[in-house]
Amino acid sequence: ANSLDAGRELVIEPWLDRLADFSAQLEMTPEGLKLCGFTVLLTDAKGQYLGNCAESHHHTRIPTAIVRLFPECPNISRLMLSLYADIFASLEKELLAADFLGPLGIDALVYRDATGKPRLKPIVEINPRYTMGRVLLELMRYVVPGASGCFRLVNLAALRSEEHTSELQSR
Repeated sequence: ANSLDAGRELVIEPWLDRLADFSAQLEMTPEGLKLCGFTVLLTDAKGQYLGNCAESHHHTRIPTAIVRLFPECPNISRLMLSLYADIFASLEKELLAADFLGPLGIDALVYRDATGKPRLKPIVEINPRYTMGRVLLELMRYVVPGASGCFRLVNLAALRSEEHTSELQSR
């Protein structure tokens, strides 16, 4: 109520039966918008960020975990890449008009509709900054070629619950 009274805008969206979150990591350069890669977002039941995972082919392909959610559509990866190419082209024009240069991430999700079918929400939000997904992609430069990687934020309680006692004892 205080935010609305202060003149702030409020966006209300329906609660979606979330199946998986993922992101596209991009860099706006003077030469144009460049795809850095795709990551899967690890989230809790509320959609709060826990970490990211990237596959060896993150530079060019939709994550396997996302593709698998659409078993009835054998060409879903190609269709999604085409959709994102169109989104990136439109976004590039807007970024040029705004004189924006730098990193950005597009969060997306797959959800189950009322009939139980998976649906894509291609843009949940656009973050014009370095994101944790981008941090993972930068770390992926140091991973053995052909390997996947995950980056997670873990608090002390989670660390204890996962029984990483040797790490705790050294603190």
